[in-house]
Formats: sequence, structure tokens, C-alpha cells
Amino acid sequence: MTTGRPSAELLFGSNIKVLLSEVFIRVEDEQVRTRDSEQKQYADIGNCVRPNSPLHFADTVFMKQPKTDKLCPAYNPASMSVVKGKYS
Repeated sequence: MTTGRPSAELLFGSNIKVLLSEVFIRVEDEQVRTRDSEQKQYADIGNCVRPNSPLHFADTVFMKQPKTDKLCPAYNPASMSVVKGKYS
């Protein structure tokens, strides 16, 4: 997936077939931002990303564990329950 525009056009407002001193045209940022947000939503659906939701009492979570060697997983394989929140 792409934004549909060359990167030089996004950065400088025009293709780099001209001298950089002649490039002063600005690209429609709104179009690019809209296209990027659409791509992000599509990717989030494909990656099963859920919106941020607060944790509640008795929710099941996985705890991150310190890396001891190359083969250890990033998260503790045993699930745990929320007992107390940081700000509750």
C-alpha cells in the first residue's frame, strides 16, 4: 500500500526532475493524510488491533517479562488477572 504519490513529491511538493531551488509548490496534505488514515484502519483490521480499552478488575492479561536470553518469550506464557490498577 502506498500514498499514491512519489516520496519526493510529498517532501518537496514536486518531482525532482527540476532544480531544488525551483521547488516551492506545496502538496495537498489533506489528501495524503486521508489516504494514510484509511490505510492504517485497513491494516489495523488485518492485524486484529483493538482500540485502547481500560483494564478492569479480574481481566485476564499477559505480563511482559525481562529478556534473560535469546529464546525466552517477551511475555509470560501464564495468564494473570488484574487485582489492582495503578490509578484506581
